[in-house]
Amino acid sequence: MVNTPITVSIERTVDPARIAEATAWMQTGIEGWFDEPTEVTVEHAGGVADIPPRWKQAVTIWLGFVPLNLLFTYLVTMLAPGWDSLPLVVRVLVTTVCLTPVMVYALLPLVTRALRGWLTPTQ
Repeated sequence: MVNTPITVSIERTVDPARIAEATAWMQTGIEGWFDEPTEVTVEHAGGVADIPPRWKQAVTIWLGFVPLNLLFTYLVTMLAPGWDSLPLVVRVLVTTVCLTPVMVYALLPLVTRALRGWLTPTQ
């Protein structure tokens, strides 16, 4: 079975009495936004959450990234003597290597949880 986000893969030949054996993956952040669901073949399994429009995804990422980047830049400038003298490419590389995991594993799940009502309003 392929482990893809927001995918429930059940063939129509599944015995309804054995439907509990089906597997679904729960998401905590934006990991599923990049793969649009192609098909839902399970009836009465509950709705698949709507994918927010790209502009809402961009706003959500920006709301997490800007404060984190400002804090990181401020702290590293204060705590790392000579940071400003490093080439721009090195500073950007170090910044993105440090901040990407923080964004993916910590900040974006918090931001998406906080904005859940706005990202996917109830229909």
